[in-house]
Amino acid sequence: MRGRQGRPLARAVDPAHPMAEAIVVHREGGACERVALLGVVGAGGSPRDALRIGGAPEGALLLRPVPAGVVVEARAGGARVAGRPLAEGGRRLLRPGETADYLGHVLELPADPQPEGTRALAGRILREAAAGGAPLAGAHLLVIEGPEAGRRIPLGQVETLGRGRGASARIADPHASRLHARIRRTGGAYSLEDLGSKNGARVNGALLAGGPFPLRDGDEIAIGSVRLVLCHPRPGPEPPGPGTAAGDPRPTRGTLCAAGALLLASALALGLAAL
Repeated sequence: MRGRQGRPLARAVDPAHPMAEAIVVHREGGACERVALLGVVGAGGSPRDALRIGGAPEGALLLRPVPAGVVVEARAGGARVAGRPLAEGGRRLLRPGETADYLGHVLELPADPQPEGTRALAGRILREAAAGGAPLAGAHLLVIEGPEAGRRIPLGQVETLGRGRGASARIADPHASRLHARIRRTGGAYSLEDLGSKNGARVNGALLAGGPFPLRDGDEIAIGSVRLVLCHPRPGPEPPGPGTAAGDPRPTRGTLCAAGALLLASALALGLAAL
């Protein structure tokens, strides 16, 4: 199945596939269906779209599953994702429990795991491995809106956000300053400070002013048109263990956890294949 210029536009997949993400489509009139996603899936009014939306142009929305959810890219105007309008050409991450609306259709990413618990677990672990090589469990920034929606930025002691080469966490937005803001960890908490940027930085919609602003898990940071969320569920730093000192060749706890997760995913996948 191919779209413009012979490029595959969309395809439906077997919901039992261990790598598939599922999205629930609520249609006008009360009809409801579950659609499995594998790779990029088009939603629109063309027979070439895997997810049909009557009255919509071909490929009006593109849905791309990522470890943190499903990235929705608008190829036409009129979509809303997580309660916010999504302009044509924009990308927004749809996270578990959130919905997207387009022409009377509601696309829901379920918050609860699929009924096939083992299969769903294997799929999520495998997607984590494919996206970055290892599950990301520590504090990080999750890009929820912008060209890199779905990207996760691990946080160290100090990170500088901006579009310039001097920034440790590059922000792909022309409205971001070269060195826009700094996020710093002190003890078990993070704070954000504007570095004199031209357009300012916002936290939960409020423009930063003055010195460092304390952040909490779930706070939304806006830099230009890019929006990021702080994911920091732990109240404090994890005590250092064996193998964490600089130059120590022994595997760290995180490395062992990642290796164990990959082995578990492989075992689950092999078990499913044998069914």
